[in-house]
Amino acid sequence: MASQTVVSSNPRAAEVNKQQEYYPLWRHVTKVKALGAGGGSWEWNCNLCKKDKNFKGSYTRVKAHILHEGKGVEGCRHTLDLQVRDRFQKEHDDAQKVKDKRAKISMHGSSKPPPPSLGVSNEPRIVHEARKRRAIEVENEIAKGLGGRAAASESRLLKMFNNTKREETESRVARAIFACGIPFNVVRSPYWKDMVKAINEAPQGFKGPNYEKLRTVLLQKEKSLIHDILKPVRSSWTSSGVSIVSDGWTDTKRRPLINVIASSPKGAMFLRAEDCSGEVKDSKFIADILISAIEQVGPANVVQVITDNAPVCKAAGLIVESRYNHIFWTPCIVHNLNLILEEIEAKTEWIKELTGQAREIVKFITNHHQSQAMYREYSKLELLKVAETRYASNFIMLRRLVEVKSALMSMVVGVTWVEWRQSDSERGSMVRRVLIDEDWWSKVEFLLKFTSPAFELLRAADTDRPFLGEIYDGMDTMVEKTVEIITQEAPTLFFVEVDFVEHVRSIIVTRWNGFNTPLHTLAHALNPKFYDEDFIALSNGKRKAPHKDKEVATGVKKAFQRLFPSSEQTDVREEFACFAAGLEDFADMSALEERSTMDPIKWWTCHGANGVYLQSLATRILSQVASSSSAERNWSTYGFIHSVKRNRLGSQKAEDLVYVHSNLRLVSRKGEEYTSGPHKEWDVDAENPDLELSLSALDIDDDASGSGIQAASSSHRGSSSAEHASCSIFDDEDEDQYEY
Repeated sequence: MASQTVVSSNPRAAEVNKQQEYYPLWRHVTKVKALGAGGGSWEWNCNLCKKDKNFKGSYTRVKAHILHEGKGVEGCRHTLDLQVRDRFQKEHDDAQKVKDKRAKISMHGSSKPPPPSLGVSNEPRIVHEARKRRAIEVENEIAKGLGGRAAASESRLLKMFNNTKREETESRVARAIFACGIPFNVVRSPYWKDMVKAINEAPQGFKGPNYEKLRTVLLQKEKSLIHDILKPVRSSWTSSGVSIVSDGWTDTKRRPLINVIASSPKGAMFLRAEDCSGEVKDSKFIADILISAIEQVGPANVVQVITDNAPVCKAAGLIVESRYNHIFWTPCIVHNLNLILEEIEAKTEWIKELTGQAREIVKFITNHHQSQAMYREYSKLELLKVAETRYASNFIMLRRLVEVKSALMSMVVGVTWVEWRQSDSERGSMVRRVLIDEDWWSKVEFLLKFTSPAFELLRAADTDRPFLGEIYDGMDTMVEKTVEIITQEAPTLFFVEVDFVEHVRSIIVTRWNGFNTPLHTLAHALNPKFYDEDFIALSNGKRKAPHKDKEVATGVKKAFQRLFPSSEQTDVREEFACFAAGLEDFADMSALEERSTMDPIKWWTCHGANGVYLQSLATRILSQVASSSSAERNWSTYGFIHSVKRNRLGSQKAEDLVYVHSNLRLVSRKGEEYTSGPHKEWDVDAENPDLELSLSALDIDDDASGSGIQAASSSHRGSSSAEHASCSIFDDEDEDQYEY
């Protein structure tokens, strides 16, 4: 009789091998001691992050710790990076696949004998028959409702069923996203995660809100909830102050709208979007909107109102100032810098010709598929077109042309360009002639060089962060640098006029004098950095301390007269004199040394306690923004909400949606999870930096007469976005009307 090969094994060793093979993440922790008699739960310590404390739980908690699944256990610091975490996820998933495959074989048998490496005998038929018998026994045990190993087998069956169900659910979610044109980025949103969790915990049979409830009851409920959530933001206005920021726009129905934002260090809070249809949009009308916003926020909290520099807005600002003596109207610094660049271009013939040729080049290349294909063979950077509503648009376009200069020159001298029939056209010949002309490129480089100080200040000021205390010095520095560059470069350039430096300087200074206000000089004078001797010395005698500058001193006096009653004027001036000269309570050595090294608001917090009047004033003034950027950016949100594909939306409904959308993002961006973790910058789409521009090829309209589906008649293009579709309803020339 032939002998059979018997494979014996140690049960304990087999269990250890099973744990390592099926539950591989155990390898990355150190088991300290077993908990309970079952053997599944342990006290353990992570080998990856080497935490001082131990964790307790089963493999589920080990997995949750390493893969950041929550479940009441802190995530591992070693696997914060998604790529690192994916390696461990793959390790776990591969083990589960092996486990599920073997469970399936155990339940239903196998038509093939197991490989010798599994430690079985070489009698495949005997083994196969035994497994079939065992599978029948397990099925019988499940049918009889018995426990033990049968229950474990049943669990494996349920798990396989759940995996199939999960995949089917994920497919349906994906299908809805694809069909509605929702960007992939939305699944990174914390609100998406919260929604999925709520649906999982909902009562059985939950169907979701219907169309009517969503657009009425739930929208108003969410708006009310957000109003409560924003209470800490509103509470901060008492100490930090707030700026009322306003800007005009025209929506897809050609309705003129005015956007109103309350901007503070806690963020830019959307207040309202006023529909101006049928109204005479004069200074009184605009002033009424601003005054309404001031009353809503609380007059005592408001430091300034910011609009663009249109005469009608300036007139509205004066109405506001006459009603509230302590509130200043300040024009948007970014808008004014843009006007400076535009005026330099308009009043200089060679610059006007240069930018015109640049626009023609970009237009010619981007309007022909053949030329675009040729260009992309040489460069991965896209050419930028001029957008009328974007600041410094011509200069941004020229910067990109310089970046791809070699690609453009290589393209127009290549064989493909020469053989292309459009290259011999009038425009094609002009494009080639200009692009290979070194004198033309010299003009571009000189233009970008002497306007770079203005462009840098524009970019720095185009922010929602406090910047008011930097404007006065920033403008002075910008003028100095611009004049210095022109003086050094112009003599060697044949196309630059002799008086060009004075021509440019006159444009900048005239504009600056037109929008410089007492609030700008006061913010400059309250910034401790500008009194530091080392900081002043860096200017080689061109810069002086604010209290020694006649223009600044005059502006400070005017501001004090508006901010304080006459009975307090003397005390305020004495306190300011001590601060400026570093006397008495401001003579402390650390206060003097930290003037230029510490944030101005923090400096006043640390060293201004004895400033009865100035500490709170400086904190409020230096906490303010200097531009209407928050209102400008909010139009992209409005354009997303009220797009061409959603143009039946009523103005009030659109305003409510913008209020909810904008302020939810404000709340989210102030949370820690926005800067790290799985929800980091969730509203910045990797495929499209503007989340709003990625949305909706189809959308449900919101007409009061009924519902319907409106299909997009063309592909989504940048020109239909809020930035390109909008046009200012403020006219720089007409004091009494808007242009729209």
